[in-house]
Amino acid sequence: MNEKNQYQKHIILDTDIGCDPDDLFALMFAINSPEVSLDLVTTCDEWKGYRANFTRELFKNLNNSTPVVKGTTLNNPRYCTIDNLVPEQNQDDDYLGAMADIIKSNNHTTIACIGPQTNIANFLTKYPELINKVDVLMMGGAINYRNKNKAEHNVRMDTSSAIKVFNSLVQKKYVLSDTTFNMKLAVDKDHKLYKKISENPKIGELAKQSIDNFFNNFYPASLMHDPLTLAALIRPDLIDFKTEKLVMADSGIMSLSNSGINTVVSSNAKYDDFMEFLYPRI
Repeated sequence: MNEKNQYQKHIILDTDIGCDPDDLFALMFAINSPEVSLDLVTTCDEWKGYRANFTRELFKNLNNSTPVVKGTTLNNPRYCTIDNLVPEQNQDDDYLGAMADIIKSNNHTTIACIGPQTNIANFLTKYPELINKVDVLMMGGAINYRNKNKAEHNVRMDTSSAIKVFNSLVQKKYVLSDTTFNMKLAVDKDHKLYKKISENPKIGELAKQSIDNFFNNFYPASLMHDPLTLAALIRPDLIDFKTEKLVMADSGIMSLSNSGINTVVSSNAKYDDFMEFLYPRI
């Protein structure tokens, strides 16, 4: 784990790792970036604890002591593709208590949510007194989603929680799918990032199997949505933000409105520079 110092940004990574490999790349990006202190990993959209155990196995092989806690389940096994790689976890973890302990111990903490927002919504409900000690950075939402009749994936997986977070008073930023859905961020089996993580002497075989499971079950490439989101903390110059007045419908669809909430959202990114910056940190 990174040695902590006063200049690091303290983060809790809230992830649905174990399907699209961009979560795996984001995790490696975080632990290999001295600009941030990864204090805790919470898993969201859990299925039988596979995501938490997969993360623990990675950390065990990396000799990384960052604590990992199993978060909430949405009872949806479709987006969990690692059940053949690690055992399930039957018992629940006190993920809200673990989050609160970290946040209380720091002057300020960023919750980086790169999956559905269930854990964030539950935390804000249980610990409203800690709202001023956190900000939330989310990969999620879209103003011009590629499917006009659907909300963006992370929002759609738990719309009620996304709406709760959107309407909350917590300081927040959204890295929109409008920004991250760009083929310059695509990683397939021929990409140097795939080859690098597959050849990692500590986690290469486990990483490769998990990525191949996604390629075989879903798509032949993964877009680096989640690592680009973390770039907002690690290399802020690589991603631009602006403030828009937005509303979120009951469906989770975001849209511009003069009566909307002032919301900080991504507007553009330096894709080529980002991918070159990411490579040595995987």
